[in-house]
Amino acid sequence: MVPHSSSRSVAEPYVSIWDVLITLYKYLRMPIDPTAYKRLSSEEKDALHRSAADRARRKSPGWLSGADHYAAGSVIQNVDLLGERRSFLGIRVAQQQDLPQGKRFGEVFVVELGKIWT
Repeated sequence: MVPHSSSRSVAEPYVSIWDVLITLYKYLRMPIDPTAYKRLSSEEKDALHRSAADRARRKSPGWLSGADHYAAGSVIQNVDLLGERRSFLGIRVAQQQDLPQGKRFGEVFVVELGKIWT
């Protein structure tokens, strides 16, 4: 699925849920920042590569096998940092315990993610 453009000709005085979803979608599809990647431990890098390979396998079932999975998933994206927690469950209003200091109820929203079940 490719979302339609979210660009606007006039800046609106608000942020819509669509704006949030499009921004999340675009960010998660971007390659991981090289500086952030360098800071990861060997174990974290291995998990990241497994996640990328798993994403590639889900994206193109039936024609990749063995090392091809790793090659197809070698472009690590921000979504791979989530590991198995890549299922979008929804957006909710942050509860009191979730609020950053100085924020009030209704000003902050939480994006809920869950594990992909195969």
